[in-house]
Amino acid sequence: MMAKPRALIRRGFTMIELLIVVAIIAIVLALAAPSFRDFMAKKRVEGVQSELATDLQYARSEAVARNAKVRITFGTGCYVITAQPDGSSPSSACSQTTDPTLGTGATNVKQVQLQSGAGVSFSPVSSLSWIEFDPVRGIASFSTGAASGAITVTSSVGSWQLRSNVTLVGSMTVCYPIGSTAISGYTQCAS
Repeated sequence: MMAKPRALIRRGFTMIELLIVVAIIAIVLALAAPSFRDFMAKKRVEGVQSELATDLQYARSEAVARNAKVRITFGTGCYVITAQPDGSSPSSACSQTTDPTLGTGATNVKQVQLQSGAGVSFSPVSSLSWIEFDPVRGIASFSTGAASGAITVTSSVGSWQLRSNVTLVGSMTVCYPIGSTAISGYTQCAS
């Protein structure tokens, strides 16, 4: 019997082998997709919360640096930071789809608008509509008249939430609210 020359030996995969590999990949992707979706939702909450926490500290430092009252005003899917150099309280408003409306004499320091469909939203707690920092010591005052204020960032996927709590002296903490899924690196809110 004659051996086949090397040039005639065919190398490669059979159709059945390729179909088996494709089926295994499909199964792995089907199992991984939900956990990846939750992972991305959690990261979106952490990202928006991080920006909000940074902007709260920024607003406080801008009040002292500008020697003017600085207010962060919350709207639906947005917030705007304004300064009022004449000493009066800034009055501004924002929406998710349009430029902010500034009060008389107010200076736009920064605005943030969440993209609709981003899968994350934020909501002030207890009807809080603004937080204002004074120019002398960075002391905070709140639209509710309370001694503190809080803003919660929530994911539309799962139960991921983080809350920024701001005190009267302007200090801030971040925690996850009771009833939401724990996020590593954060403690549970007291209430």
